[in-house]
Parts: sequence; C-alpha cells; structure tokens
Amino acid sequence: MIPQLARWLDWIVEEHHKHRPVGLDRVELLASRLNILNPSQKSVVVAGTNGKGSTVRYLEQILRDFGYTVGTTTSPHLYKYNERVRICNRSVSDEDILQAFVSIEEVREGIPLTYFEWTTLAALEIFNRYEIERAILEVGLGGRLDACNVVNRTVNVITNIGMDHTQVLGSDREAIGTEKAGILRAGIPLVYGDEAPVSTVIRRAEAIDCRVYRIKEEFCHDVDSNGAWQCWATSKNERVSFTFAAKPSLPHSALLAVQTALILENSANNQLEKVPLHSVELPGRLEFRHFRGRDWLLDVAHNFEAAKFVKQQLDLNFGEREFSVLLGCLEDKDAGHIVDALGVMENRVVVTSTHGHRGQSAEKLAKKLYPRPVRVEPDLEVALDYLVSSTNSHDLILVAGSFELVGRLRKMNTIGIGRRG
Repeated sequence: MIPQLARWLDWIVEEHHKHRPVGLDRVELLASRLNILNPSQKSVVVAGTNGKGSTVRYLEQILRDFGYTVGTTTSPHLYKYNERVRICNRSVSDEDILQAFVSIEEVREGIPLTYFEWTTLAALEIFNRYEIERAILEVGLGGRLDACNVVNRTVNVITNIGMDHTQVLGSDREAIGTEKAGILRAGIPLVYGDEAPVSTVIRRAEAIDCRVYRIKEEFCHDVDSNGAWQCWATSKNERVSFTFAAKPSLPHSALLAVQTALILENSANNQLEKVPLHSVELPGRLEFRHFRGRDWLLDVAHNFEAAKFVKQQLDLNFGEREFSVLLGCLEDKDAGHIVDALGVMENRVVVTSTHGHRGQSAEKLAKKLYPRPVRVEPDLEVALDYLVSSTNSHDLILVAGSFELVGRLRKMNTIGIGRRG
C-alpha cells in the first residue's frame, strides 16, 4: 500500500505541472487565511545561486545555541520530502505534513498551487502550529516569485548571484540579480555575499532604502597562524571581531550566518564564539567518505560556480592526488560548464543516469558533453565498480552534479563506512 503522504505528493506533483507561478497573490491569500504570514517571532529569507542550504544550516546552529526553537525550510531533499521542513534540526513527521496539507486544502477553494507553493505553505503552517521562535526560509528558485517571499521577515540574505536556471531567471548576472533582489523590502536589512556585487541588487536596495551589509565591507573573515577562524562583522553600526577555535568547512556560508545573527539578535556578541560552527554537518557538501577501498568526496555542485568552488577545495586540500569524477546531472543543467570548471583530466569522467521527472539518461548526458571523452555507465552500481577498478587507493573520486545522485549514493549501505570528520 502506498503511504498517505506519498499519495498526496504524487497528486501535488501532477498538479504542479499544470500551473506556473504567475505572482504571489494566490500564496499570500492562502497564507492570510491560515494566519501564517508571521510564522515566528523573527524570520530570515535566504536567496542566492549557491550556498543557501549551508547558510541556513549554520544560522540554524547559531540560533539553536542561543536557545531558540528554530524552524527551517530547504530544498531539494536528499532522501525524503520531510527534509524540506525541519524544527530544531529534525525533519518533521509525515503526520505534521499531512495535517498541514489538510489545513491548506480546507481554505484553498480550488485555487491552483505549484509543488513549491504547497511546500512553503505547509512549512509555514507547521511553524505556526509549533510556535517556533525563529524561522529561516530558503528560496527555492529566484526570489521575486518564490512562495516564501510572502512572509514578513526581519533580515534578508543573498548568498551570491551566479549562472543557473538561466532559462527562467535570465541570461546574465544582472538579470538574475533582478529576480533575486525581488526579496528586498524597504527598511529590512540585506546581508549580501557577492565579492563582485551585481548592480541590479545594489540599485534596488538603494531605491527602497534597504541597508546592505556587504562581504569585505561590513563583514569578512580569515584564518590565523594557529588555524583559528577569525571573523569581523558589523553589530549596531560597530565593527566587532570573533575568533573560533576551528574553521568551518564552508567559511563563506558560516560568515553570512554570523553577520545575519548579529543583525537578528542583540545579545549575539557575547555568545557567538561559543557556537561550534566547525562541527555543523552539511550532507552532500564537500562530504568526505571512505568505502570500497577508495576515498570519495560528495558534493551536490550542479552549476559552474559551485563546481569551480569544489575544484578550488580539491586543489587546496587534495592537490597532490589525482581525481576522477562520477557525474549525473538533471536535464536543465549545463553539464559542460560543470566539467570544464572541475578541470578534470581526460578519460577520468564517468557519467551515470539521474532519476525523477527532470532526470536524464547517461547516454543523453554524454551527448551533451561531446567531444569531451567520458565513460558511460547508466547503472550506478556498475559505475561504482568501474571507478574502483580503474583507480588506485591514493586517488580521490568526486561525485557531483545533482542532489539526486548524491542522495542516492549516500543512501547505499556502503556509503556510511569510514567517514572522515
């Protein structure tokens, strides 16, 4: 028998393909009916091309250490739909989601909703029901038309502007920046993580009197000679500094979380250095594993900028080791740019199939990568066997290209063996 939640989700996916987001009026109307426009005492909306999920995780850890009940949304999920909604770092139950879906259906009156609108409304209903104290909402796509943009928020975050979803958001960073800047609100501060700021974001902020906290201006970070991680950020118009015992695995995202927390919480200065940011678990982000006698690095990088960052980390931490790549991409991703950014040696790329309604076969992916030489292994188990047999114990194998592939690999029994911290 198909679980009740699975039946709901199948129906929601079917409905999703019948509708496109044309504005926020529908979601705002239903959120108002459900009384969930203010799902918590304070809320943060996080947009950007890369680093949204990790920024949410770090901020969640900070606020939990401050003693708050924290609700978060993130997407996509690695294993189960429930991962998209968390309370205090725990995925909500099937029953929580079902109750939220029923509540939405009771007030919907036939109003059409997309998959992401259903998800956001359900998360807000759950947060409201549990009376959480802090909400952190990750934008799924763009910003201007994303369902979480209806929420009254305390702080906005834009992690960066990169080239992804260009068929929907625009063909250059300026156009994409316009969509991301759609989350800005007059008088609501923006924490902005682009070292090369996009003018459309800055102009929009200036036009509506939105204060912008910019990386390398209002906040920055470094590592001292002892390996301690140092941050400088802005609190109450003053520059303050913090020293953490160890550097987090994704310092850019952690830094955005630190600056956001300082804006959000008046008492943050006295508590931040005690938060163990280096121990925050980030599934599928630069995640090191050892199994089948090989070292593997798992990362959900699925666009050029994310792949470029992964290559930088490979050079920094594993520069003396040769690496191969297991790649699987959804059909709307620019796989060629991902492979080029990784700078992988010829004949060291294995492509495999991805699943789901946006998945694509290994054969189709290989055609998109032509004339780059790749090995085609549609079956994941066969691809793993080939990678083990064609490498040695000193090599590193990178798995990248999609959440779907990384999630499927992590779910395999062998993936849990020998994790390095």
